[in-house]
Amino acid sequence: MPSPASHVRSRPGGRAAAHSPQNLIESLIDAFETESRLLSELIAVMQRQRGAVGDDDLQAVDDSVFATHRVLATLSEARSRRQTLNRLLGYREDLAIQSLNETLGARLSAELGVARERLSAAARNLSTEVSINRRLLRAALAGDATDDPGRAAP
Repeated sequence: MPSPASHVRSRPGGRAAAHSPQNLIESLIDAFETESRLLSELIAVMQRQRGAVGDDDLQAVDDSVFATHRVLATLSEARSRRQTLNRLLGYREDLAIQSLNETLGARLSAELGVARERLSAAARNLSTEVSINRRLLRAALAGDATDDPGRAAP
């Protein structure tokens, strides 16, 4: 595996290139913060969707589905950015954020650690929200199936 320092190139005048390890670490912090923000946005969409299902507001449910697709597309772009940063640092694209302690060692700054924890917490929270919505939507669909007068009761 190449050393992350091998990505530093000198410019005329002896200045480090934009891809210096420190700049890449700062970009990784920004990438984590972007992903955390997007996951928080997705959590808010899930909560609005839950309210819309509870209110039997089909338009709001439809709007939440569109919003989910929009945020997921943006999240995909953000993850792609993080994969590129991992590669530029000399690591695997799919490096798990939990592996940063071993991988970065002393370069794992407090700020990067906080950003990583924020992303991890947002992912756990989103998982909980998705699970709740999945149960709620299944129950709502099951209720619709038994409420449909055109269907025979089981």
